[in-house]
Amino acid sequence: RLSASRVQRAGWAALHTGVWSDVADAWRAAYMAACFYVALARSRLAASPQPLAGDAEDEAAGLRAALREADLGLMLGNLDHRNELLLLAQALEEQLDEALEKRLDGPSVSVHDLQRPRERQARAASPMRPLTGGEVRPLRRPSLPFFYNECMQPAHPALLLGVIDGWPALRWFCWPRHAHVHRSQSHHTPQRRRRLVTLLAGLVMHMRTARSEPARSWSAEYLKRVAGHRTVPIERGAHYLSERFDEELMPLSEFVDRCLDVPPNADPEARRYLAQHQLFEQLPRLRHDIEVPDYCVLSLDDSDDDETEERGASLNGPRINAWIGPAGTVSPLHYDRYHNLLCQVRGSKYVRLYSPEHSDGLYPHATGPHKVSSQVVHLDQVDETRFPAFSSTPYLDVILKEGTVVYIPPLWWHYIESRETSFSVSFWW
Repeated sequence: RLSASRVQRAGWAALHTGVWSDVADAWRAAYMAACFYVALARSRLAASPQPLAGDAEDEAAGLRAALREADLGLMLGNLDHRNELLLLAQALEEQLDEALEKRLDGPSVSVHDLQRPRERQARAASPMRPLTGGEVRPLRRPSLPFFYNECMQPAHPALLLGVIDGWPALRWFCWPRHAHVHRSQSHHTPQRRRRLVTLLAGLVMHMRTARSEPARSWSAEYLKRVAGHRTVPIERGAHYLSERFDEELMPLSEFVDRCLDVPPNADPEARRYLAQHQLFEQLPRLRHDIEVPDYCVLSLDDSDDDETEERGASLNGPRINAWIGPAGTVSPLHYDRYHNLLCQVRGSKYVRLYSPEHSDGLYPHATGPHKVSSQVVHLDQVDETRFPAFSSTPYLDVILKEGTVVYIPPLWWHYIESRETSFSVSFWW
């Protein structure tokens, strides 16, 4: 353990010196391997025989510390030892569950926790930005050929409805939109009777599943219960273009307790956001709560591996990111080079979209890491002398509500603002 700790400290120093992309891959591999052995040593120490029954709490604390080392390796290391570290993290999760069951105050998960998680008392949402642009075309569960021909090929954004209704993360509140029957339409035709029987059968199956499985719908309490002890990267500041922007590591439970339930008029620079993080790769438990939309198998060209990686995808499928934050979190106006399906699980977001043909009116940064971002940061406080064409540049906008998905084609500029506490999942390919 001592040797691994030394390598880990040296790797940490190397990874935090200079520009991240310039760090030699060997340092990332060495850091990940060191994290594996440090986590393994901590887990063995925590699991050693305890003289007192009350020391189960010490065992749990030791296992949490071991999991933190594993999380650091998963977040900062490369792919060389990733599978081994994921297996170790899974084993540590199971050991931690057992240790928490030994605590004198009873099981870590109460019977109430296995029912639908209670939501926090909702604070006032941020001021609602009105829709003032063109409409984003709504489509209900379009077929793959239709989506390819009408959305991907011509690069047209779309609001997709009914695509993620089956996600366990949405199970408790995403009911079929057509499940009600108006009295004026309740004529007892054979077709309507068959449809009603189908709906009732689905409802019965849904209720049976809900009783037999723990609730998996995403809420603050659910995330704390399932993954609260895991360490995650958090962005701090009004947005990533802010001069005071910074990042920190903290347990997910601390982030939920301290950073989600904040008033919309709080200092924007003190706001924290779990953004663009591959949470589902780090936490396979949560991966079972979502499903990759079928549209992610479609491609417009046969790109090589380097181009595929640049667009955010991998040989194993799309890159899946989690976005969790309070009301008022902002992704400034920017564009990406890949297809993007942004799925809204909780809360709602305002999304504004600009066509790449109007890029000149959006004033991108000329050089540097932010050249894919606009110099216009605040949509309501535009300096007309510096950016005279911005206000006349046409755009589309839409409110992304729970259970809906917006398709953002490559190179389309987008600005996104949370209207309330929000959980989102994006698929890049």
